[in-house]
Amino acid sequence: MRLAQLEEEMRPENIERTLSTYGTTRTVEIRETRRRVLENEKRGVESLLQITSQSRLRLEEDVTAGGSVGVEASTAAVSDD
Repeated sequence: MRLAQLEEEMRPENIERTLSTYGTTRTVEIRETRRRVLENEKRGVESLLQITSQSRLRLEEDVTAGGSVGVEASTAAVSDD
């Protein structure tokens, strides 16, 4: 959600609209600064998404492995009876 919002904010016309309320003679510098800020934030969000995705995969693998151990323990307990 935030990633899509950042991509929308990074469009040149949206950067221009955001900065149109500032009265300055350094519009090019401010525009580039805004673009860099948005790019940095986008990279951070992408990094968090990647970390979250990797954590989810590890968690799913752990749950699957834990389920296998539980089934083996259950089967062993039934075999002992």
